[in-house]
Amino acid sequence: MSSREFEVALEPDRRLRCLLSMTAVLAWSCGLWLTAGLDISLPWRVSGGLLWTADVGYGMWRLVRGQQRLERIVVSSGGTLAAVSSDGSRDSLVLLTGSVVYRRIAWLRFRYSDGRQHAELLMGNPARDHGWHGLQLIWRMSRDAFGHPVRP
Repeated sequence: MSSREFEVALEPDRRLRCLLSMTAVLAWSCGLWLTAGLDISLPWRVSGGLLWTADVGYGMWRLVRGQQRLERIVVSSGGTLAAVSSDGSRDSLVLLTGSVVYRRIAWLRFRYSDGRQHAELLMGNPARDHGWHGLQLIWRMSRDAFGHPVRP
């Protein structure tokens, strides 16, 4: 007996996106504080601080670009993922290692068809949210298919 294929749409929460951004700013400031406290000469501390700022800045730029590009994530029971942008266009996604789904929280890492990578922190309640419940079902029951597209 075969089951019907279905898909669920998940919308990232703006508050969680803001939390990720604030965490990045906190990591940046902690890194600068640690760099300033190193027992090395001032030019090396300044260079380290500038490199740290450039790295965190690039990461924040990638995070914001990824968030602007993604309105919803569509997950099918067959194991495929797609990103839906604000204009309604779809782009296929490949799930990356490091993605986890728990009962009420998920961290999905994925790559777009153009090679860019992004990650989203998602939260939901399986008792109230049908999309979240669907993600739970797909993750648990279709581990062989989810995130592993068939390769020719």
